Amino acid sequence: MTLFMRTSLLALSLLFCGCEGKLPEYHAPKEVHWLNQNWTPEVWDGFYHTPQGTEIIPYDWFIALEQPQLSINPFYKIPLFSEANYLGRFGFLPSDKSALNPDGLPVGFAKDDKFVDPYTQEHKTVVSLTCAACHTGQLDTLNEQNQRIGIRIDGGGSLANPTLFEAELGKALLLTEKIPTRFNRFAKRVLGADYSADAKAKLKGQLKQLVRSGLQLQKIRETKHIYPIELGFGRVDALNDIGNQVFASQLSEKNWGVSDAPVNFPHIWETSWFDYVQYNGSIPNPLVRNIGESLGVKSPIVLTGDKNNWFKTSVNIENLVLMEEWLAGDAPYQGLHAPSWPEQYLGAIDQEKAANGQKLYAELCISCHYASRDVLQRDAVAESPIYWTARNSLGQPLLKVVMSDLDVIGTDPKQAMDFINRSVDTGDLGQGVINGGLALTYVVEQVAKRYFADHAISEEDQLKYTNGHKLGAEPSRTPEAYKARPLTGIWATPPFLHNGSVPTLYHLLSPVSERPTQFTNGNRLFDRKMVGYDSSPVANIIPFDTQLPGNSNQGHEFNDGSGKGIIGRKLTETERWELVEYLKTL
Repeated sequence: MTLFMRTSLLALSLLFCGCEGKLPEYHAPKEVHWLNQNWTPEVWDGFYHTPQGTEIIPYDWFIALEQPQLSINPFYKIPLFSEANYLGRFGFLPSDKSALNPDGLPVGFAKDDKFVDPYTQEHKTVVSLTCAACHTGQLDTLNEQNQRIGIRIDGGGSLANPTLFEAELGKALLLTEKIPTRFNRFAKRVLGADYSADAKAKLKGQLKQLVRSGLQLQKIRETKHIYPIELGFGRVDALNDIGNQVFASQLSEKNWGVSDAPVNFPHIWETSWFDYVQYNGSIPNPLVRNIGESLGVKSPIVLTGDKNNWFKTSVNIENLVLMEEWLAGDAPYQGLHAPSWPEQYLGAIDQEKAANGQKLYAELCISCHYASRDVLQRDAVAESPIYWTARNSLGQPLLKVVMSDLDVIGTDPKQAMDFINRSVDTGDLGQGVINGGLALTYVVEQVAKRYFADHAISEEDQLKYTNGHKLGAEPSRTPEAYKARPLTGIWATPPFLHNGSVPTLYHLLSPVSERPTQFTNGNRLFDRKMVGYDSSPVANIIPFDTQLPGNSNQGHEFNDGSGKGIIGRKLTETERWELVEYLKTL
């Protein structure tokens, strides 16, 4: 297995442009406020910075690396790549220093000093990304003094742009490898007291090999047109990217697939209690979902060579289970809560409008999106629940998410259909050429089984790792549908639809013809009236174009007539605002 096949930088776009890329400005809020979501500051810190076994680059490299700038001024000091305000330009949220975060890296970055390479068994200290990088949101608003105030949404969708981050990180590494004076500064920071000619030469060789592997991958990506559209801020084609990372990068190059079905980073409160997760309702087991996510964010895994080493991986399963416990709690609605509309920052809810909106919700929405949290919480403990499944092996209920067929909901079908249509050749793993989703489930379950066997985890204790789901008992599925989840906290999760193609709740309740075909996604300022991000143009952010494949804003439409995508009657202007006001109360 070559470094190219298992490098942690497989996703870098290493393009030598000779200058820093054009990035949007970062606007730091004067202050940030956390809402009452049933988490303590200790849990915030743990969720933000607990490693899950992923690898970007060695930690000391990341801290020592300079931003991809060039300057002919010999007195100019190029700032470090790890500066919070610079990483904020990629959409990452700042975070305070702590024992887990000694260098004050943003939310979702972790210092992993227990990382073990599954190929070599080498112990390394690496910088890695955690769940929180994609699943922590923030809404900014302006106070009476016109100062920016941040409202942190734990478990909300991030506005990060990982593709842009990886591209600029790649440029920074390339410039460091190519420019002697820059490399000298880098080497002195990395090696510290161990600096010597031999140590410097060894470091240069490691960096050169890493850069070369990234350039090789970039050539493959361009040749195969892996990314045909701009993903932008707050989106990723998670399932296709996981498939590429696992089956193409680490198994066989014949398994590369086009990544053309980007989706919003979803909000994750209550998700632990759903019977199926992912936008297409494909996966039932939380541990399977979380291991797959970690593999997709570049936790290396052994899938070739000596069979005795198959399914060894750097994934930190104990930490994945810990994070799931923080999210889930001991019972439904005992873990991370959906946020309540903060009137002190966003203004009072019009209770009369909201009351009228509640009636409209009961008429038009409740059959798919269920009732309020209070109703669901009571139903979870009822003897004959309406919304919940029979209890699982641990005596816990699971919420039966409603699945909406593609022909009914009418939203962009690519995410669901890519999952159905993609196949992979499993090679020596012996499963043949099979559906990519089923192949991923197989690999992830084998990872879990190997971990349980290697650590002598009893069958009874295994259920605690999987939140009551027995491995293999509930296979993944490939429905031509998307799930309709309860709308608790929906006001805090813009933009809307699974692919983020509708900027505000008001637009979502409007006919498709009245929805914007282009808008900016990446500005964290919140539009408290229409309920969504301010979508005004922003310098150096490419507009979201709903005419591109995977970006359709069709469907989930309230309009006259019937047919694909029309789910309810046309709403008057007054009714739209009443529904918007009610959705603020959830």
